[in-house]
Amino acid sequence: MPDGGNEVSSFFDDLVPNSEVEKSPLTIPISDVIDWKSLLDHLRLTTNDPAHRYYVVTFRSIRSKGADDQKLYAADAQAQAEAKQSGGLLMYWYGALNERRECFAMCVWDSMEQARKANGLPAHLVARQLAREMYDTYRLERCWLRADANFNPLLESLPSSSSYHS
Repeated sequence: MPDGGNEVSSFFDDLVPNSEVEKSPLTIPISDVIDWKSLLDHLRLTTNDPAHRYYVVTFRSIRSKGADDQKLYAADAQAQAEAKQSGGLLMYWYGALNERRECFAMCVWDSMEQARKANGLPAHLVARQLAREMYDTYRLERCWLRADANFNPLLESLPSSSSYHS
């Protein structure tokens, strides 16, 4: 789900991840998740800064059989609303669970600093605390998204990934 109610939102509403994301959410390469070129082209038009780096965080998970889906979705919605209000959240997308209870979620931020700020806000702390009780396993991956000299997308993985296994 996108941030806000402007032309960025309508663009992100139409930017649908590849159908393979729900089939293989734990293994699909980040480069294959969405049309990164369209995303960058749109952001370049709205920011007028072709050299800007965007911060991408992915969450790959296997949900526990006994997870309280309503509690999880409510906490997620509150954390997302809080992140939108704090600023910098450009895109949030949460996929459906597949038959193996696997899922993929992704946030695109204007900057790492804005993501870190939102990460420490109260609703996000609640959602983070639920993670160990709601998931058998999860992995957070972080990367930079930027354009090369020809305005093609470059995704640069950051070494600061984290994971949990019950």
